[in-house]
Amino acid sequence: MLPLLELREKIKNFYKQYDAYLVPAIKFIFAFIAFQAINKEIGYDVRFKSIPIVFALSLLSAFTPSAIMVLLAAAIAILHVFFISPILSIIVIMVLMILYLLFLRYTPNQGYVVLAVPVLFLLKMPYFIPILLGLISTPVAMVPTSCGVIVYFLFQVIKTAVTTQTGISVEDIMQLYTTVVDNLIGNKQMIMTIAIFALIIMVTYSIRKMSFDYAFEISILAGGLTSILGFLISYLILNK
Repeated sequence: MLPLLELREKIKNFYKQYDAYLVPAIKFIFAFIAFQAINKEIGYDVRFKSIPIVFALSLLSAFTPSAIMVLLAAAIAILHVFFISPILSIIVIMVLMILYLLFLRYTPNQGYVVLAVPVLFLLKMPYFIPILLGLISTPVAMVPTSCGVIVYFLFQVIKTAVTTQTGISVEDIMQLYTTVVDNLIGNKQMIMTIAIFALIIMVTYSIRKMSFDYAFEISILAGGLTSILGFLISYLILNK
């Protein structure tokens, strides 16, 4: 354990010494990965898949507040959906606005979490984020984490709805809207994921705050175990 503690202190000291260079670099890398993930998942408009455009947007995100990165990611996602279906893009805008007005405006400094969660889902490593938030944040992080989970499942529903869209009559629009809302609200896997992520954050945070030896390391193990058991039980319930 001692070598791990020494390594952690070295990393912290290195970060403090070079944070002026590391922060923009990290933000650039994360933004580039996020924009590329969005383009890969719902890249209906090929213009936004251009590497120069992705590079320019990532560079802008590196030297601006994190909220700008989140806003750019949301705009790209909406424009991709608009390219294939203006009706569905309106639904996406409505859901994002509801999330912001009800939840995200109370946690403005953690908007990046909303972007990180769906990106990590697309990279097949979403379970990393609640453990990390339990280590570096507070239980308030459950709010943006839940919103991020909703955003990810929203776009899974949108991808399905794109293939089922039939027309632009009032009846077709209402049917499409009802389908998206029903599939999102009634998504048991999404609800269970939100609950399990919240539990992981609470378990990791609670143990990390305790005053005993190796609480930090044990909190990581506890968060990982909670994740494994939580999703194992949920998959058994959902017959997956």
